[in-house]
Amino acid sequence: MKIIHINDFDKQYINEHISACIGNFDGIHLGHQALIKEVLKSTLPHAMITFNPHPIKYFIDQNYKELTPLDTKIELLENVLDYLIILDFNKELANMSPLDFIKLLKKNMIFEIVCGTDYHFGYQAKGNADMLKDYFKTIIIPSIYKDNTLVKSQTIRNKIQNGDMKEANNLLGRPYTIKGIVCHGSHLGHTIGFPTANINDVVYLLPKNGVYMTITKIHNKFYKSMTNVGFNPTFNKKNNIVLETNILDFDQDIYGEEISVSFIELIRDEKKFLSIDELKQELVKNQEYVRSSSIKLN
Repeated sequence: MKIIHINDFDKQYINEHISACIGNFDGIHLGHQALIKEVLKSTLPHAMITFNPHPIKYFIDQNYKELTPLDTKIELLENVLDYLIILDFNKELANMSPLDFIKLLKKNMIFEIVCGTDYHFGYQAKGNADMLKDYFKTIIIPSIYKDNTLVKSQTIRNKIQNGDMKEANNLLGRPYTIKGIVCHGSHLGHTIGFPTANINDVVYLLPKNGVYMTITKIHNKFYKSMTNVGFNPTFNKKNNIVLETNILDFDQDIYGEEISVSFIELIRDEKKFLSIDELKQELVKNQEYVRSSSIKLN
């Protein structure tokens, strides 16, 4: 897959006609996957057009946490598409009229476009999907529902923030996964017999605070695990959220290594325990629940 960053809107980057789906694609969920599948039907090279940073980061909140940051999108798409076209979302693009945005796409040899019914573009989102039909071969994909629920990034975000990982994963079409580099923590987990792999400075949207059944990928191998998201109130004297994963049947030094943690199910909400013994008893129970689960490691 060729990755093309378009930051000079007067320049032509692509020299062959292509078929492209277009949008923010935060999550690459079942709705997004429907657009990708339609693009793959084309006889032209297949592409996705997306934006970086996410427009919400530009317009509303620069600390907005995405479901799929750019590197995750690349990983998910690298064996699927011929092109990933990333438009720099800056002041010039934000102020671009719908017609000028269409000219930008045509300049870069976009011949076929696939989008959703709610796709809007251009200054103040004045352009819509129907407008594209006058300039491109355009396929508009109707809204996708799963189990009577409209598949949308915001719906998935809400479910993740409520700890409803089963429903979030159902709409994503895969387990919600957070990647990061293992760093040193307080090592208190090791001292009580439950060592954890800690990830700080998480760039993804975090699930609600609590303990989760997870699957952890290390060096292309998968392990059952349980992950705490929260302030670790029994030990933590600071106000920083931590992501700590206890990996079952694993005992290797992985500091500085990248791991992937996939969230399967909320086991319990965050709780402050009155003693270390009470905490250990609960962790044993949580670990046995994970160990006895039938989750597939893949």
